[in-house]
Amino acid sequence: MSTTTRRFAMIAATFVVVILVLVACGGPSGAPMAVPEAAQAGDLLGLEPCTYKANKVEYAADCGTLVVPENRSDPDSRLIALPVMRIHATGNNPTEPIFRLGGGPGLSNMGSSVVPWFIENHDVVLVGYRGMDGTVRLDCPEVSEIIRAGGYDDILSDAALEGSSAAYARCAERLQNEGVDLAGYTATELIDDIEAARVGLAYERINLISTSFGTNVARIYAYMYPESIYRSVMIAVDTPGATIHEAEVVDELIRAYADLCAQDAECSARTDDLAETMRTVSHDMPERWLFLPINPGLVKAGT
Repeated sequence: MSTTTRRFAMIAATFVVVILVLVACGGPSGAPMAVPEAAQAGDLLGLEPCTYKANKVEYAADCGTLVVPENRSDPDSRLIALPVMRIHATGNNPTEPIFRLGGGPGLSNMGSSVVPWFIENHDVVLVGYRGMDGTVRLDCPEVSEIIRAGGYDDILSDAALEGSSAAYARCAERLQNEGVDLAGYTATELIDDIEAARVGLAYERINLISTSFGTNVARIYAYMYPESIYRSVMIAVDTPGATIHEAEVVDELIRAYADLCAQDAECSARTDDLAETMRTVSHDMPERWLFLPINPGLVKAGT
């Protein structure tokens, strides 16, 4: 196997290790938030001084609890609580605040790498994602246990797909038995949460900085509440449809990358055809990388 082929296999295997670590880690630590007594939908309660730490620097902030319906389309829906943090601008004349929309789905929205970049001229606001931050966490140990156990030689085999589908069904049934209304955990509900925080913090217009999954949220936010947004910056833009991509489109993108590689001296020196190298890795993968065994199905699922 060529050096280039092995390099692609190593990168793919590393990516799968990262995925498994994320699955195993689950949601944020600590007990879920509780809905304050006598709270009503839309309340932003308990804003008290707190601190946000970034790059070993502490910034003054307010921390509070946003109360929202679990499912806004159900008039009898219960209330859930989400964390809100407003990190105060350090300058004297701040302009429109920045609301951060992180990646995922399935990751917390309460961390941000952009705070030091913009904090002099903007408040930076973090609103917890429903289903990950706050009262309800949609963890599915039934699924992650199957992946960690490694009981399938090929995670993309019919048996593995049937097993994971059954695990997701068990997870959904358990969550519903615990009183979770799964119909409430959508991007539009999440956007309404952020809009409720904007109103609660009395901002006329806001800026959005989004990454990956968050760029889909930002795009739909602009459809739903165009008057609320001043500027929107997207990083690592995700496509409409997000998780599922058409095979023909993916092949076209790979071919485009291969054409660019052929025009680049450094890249073309490492492979005669980038697309063909990727196919070779897919069909003829090494069994190990250093001391780590390589599961071809996991690598393909990850890439």
